[in-house]
Amino acid sequence: MVHFGVIAVSVDKDYSDWIQYMSNVTNALTLFSGFTFTSITILLSLLPDPSRISSQITLFLLSSLLDFFLFFMGWQTLLLIYYCKNIPPLVARLRLSSRLWFSSFGFLCMAVVVMFLLWDLTYLALASGLTLGLALSLFYVFGWKPYIKFRKRQ
Repeated sequence: MVHFGVIAVSVDKDYSDWIQYMSNVTNALTLFSGFTFTSITILLSLLPDPSRISSQITLFLLSSLLDFFLFFMGWQTLLLIYYCKNIPPLVARLRLSSRLWFSSFGFLCMAVVVMFLLWDLTYLALASGLTLGLALSLFYVFGWKPYIKFRKRQ
């Protein structure tokens, strides 16, 4: 039995069905993220006046939704490793690959903030940047930090 956080996993059981299920959830989150990012891009380019408050509220909600989807997708990806029986050691290249992979989630959300700045939606960019900072902080605390701790014990 391996304990980490509130989750206890028995390593001698077969979790392949669970891993497949969670992989499907991650694929759905990927689809939702792509749809949300595309919606933001289309709305920015097609709205007659994106500086209207109703437009900015809509864009902010979509931006927050994208942050949530990517946070949950990254966290879900890290949780799957706890159910794998054989995990390769965390060598420098694998650590770098993991950092780049999860950084890409943050950079995608940062692209939305930059798009808002390009359209002179400064307050929307600031609010979206703050929610992105919150999502990244939560991911670090609940995802990345426990993951690194778990991998060091392997």
